[in-house]
Amino acid sequence: MTRHPEPPQSATALGHTMAHNPSHGLANRWTCTAHDCGAWAEQTAGVLTGSSLTAPCPALEPPPEPTDPRPARPPLIPVHRAGHDSVPAPDVLLGLWYAPTCRSCCRGVGQLHDCTCDVPLCSRTGLACPDPEDDPGHICDTPEWDGYWPGERECAAHRLAYRADGTWFPDLNRLHREGRWNPDLRTWEVPG
Repeated sequence: MTRHPEPPQSATALGHTMAHNPSHGLANRWTCTAHDCGAWAEQTAGVLTGSSLTAPCPALEPPPEPTDPRPARPPLIPVHRAGHDSVPAPDVLLGLWYAPTCRSCCRGVGQLHDCTCDVPLCSRTGLACPDPEDDPGHICDTPEWDGYWPGERECAAHRLAYRADGTWFPDLNRLHREGRWNPDLRTWEVPG
């Protein structure tokens, strides 16, 4: 009696990891174990006699990209001066942006900002005050909270605003890009 070699215990076909299933009598039956896809192959005397292997194993497919559960935000659309008729009047913008307390140090209108507050601007540059450790000789004044984030008054005066999610925001980036800081008046000036 000729003894046939034992079939291997596993194989790979089209990305399916096939395991030998000896429970099918004379035929060697192979089933996919990498994924519950139901792929199978049969072989008798070394000849493939049947198969469901027509496509790569689903286990090879990359998992779907995770989706962000938050609703998509509409893009920010800046409103330029050419079309600033749609931007509310300065007094309306100031009313929208008024805050009775500083969002950083919680000081009220007319009170000096806390000495650690990062909201006040440098009176010389109009930018954030440098850290005392970085520039020990630089001294910035600590102004009172006036109800507006630095630059909001200037944005309202020049109607530099954009709308997102139905809300008007000051376009501080445009103010800093197009404006010039006047250290004598301690304000941003925008030409034109």
